[in-house]
Amino acid sequence: MLFFDNEDKNTNFFPHRRITERAKRMFFCAISYVIAQGLLQIFACNAYVISLICYIFEWDDRMKNRQIISKMERDKAFIL
Repeated sequence: MLFFDNEDKNTNFFPHRRITERAKRMFFCAISYVIAQGLLQIFACNAYVISLICYIFEWDDRMKNRQIISKMERDKAFIL
């Protein structure tokens, strides 16, 4: 029978320990990357929706201002 000390056992004859540690790190890194990309997409989509809503409200205000100006012009033309 062969006798191995703990150092040899941990490094040479159980390589799957190092492989599983590396695989765990890669797995968690990949999972965190996917989560980060998902959050980025969600926030980007929300920013797009918020800017679209702001544009719609701004467009509504511009249309109201245009209607007020056109009403003032009509009143001025009616007076003249």
